[in-house]
Formats: sequence, C-alpha cells, structure tokens
Amino acid sequence: MCDLKNMPDSKEPDSFEDAGKLVGYMEIHAETPRALILFKYLVWLEYVGGHNISGLNRKSLEERRFISLHQCPGVVTDARKRLDKGLVPKNWLELLNKEIDSQSTLAM
Repeated sequence: MCDLKNMPDSKEPDSFEDAGKLVGYMEIHAETPRALILFKYLVWLEYVGGHNISGLNRKSLEERRFISLHQCPGVVTDARKRLDKGLVPKNWLELLNKEIDSQSTLAM
C-alpha cells in the first residue's frame, strides 16, 4: 500500500529540477519498449535540448498526457549534448515556466 504521508508536496519530482537527473532518467527510459512519458517531460527535454517551444501554452500541456520517446528521435541526445557543454542554466525549469506562462498569456 502506498504511504500517502510520505508523498512529496511539490508538483514535480525534486530530482527532475536537476536537468542532469532528468536527462539521465530519460536516457534509461528511452531503452524501454514503450518509453511512455508525460508530455510535459518531453517539453522539458526539448527545452533542455535547445528546441523551439514557441506556441506551447499551459492549456496545450494539460491537454496532452503521454507520449513515447520513440516518437521523438534525438530529443534525449540533444538534451545530453547541451547539458554536457554546460549550456543549460541551473534555473532552467524556472525559465521554462516563465516562457510557457508568457505564451499562455499571449494565447488568451
């Protein structure tokens, strides 16, 4: 049985705030047969990998639930390359959320 008392209060796993842990997990997960992830984690990988995320807003993130990493070749590799080059700021998740919020405001 799940121990609900020890569940984290934050919306996102603390470990995924560290881009290295996010990419490392996705590298392993990409090797699984289905490799299903939450769509928002794909967006996170795309952002870390330097991909264009313009046009995304909160509503589009909430509407799509799951996607297979197999449908997105190169996204994990791109994220790893940028991470290894030191091109991902420590506050990447905060910056991403600000960008999505600003795009959500424009979409209204």
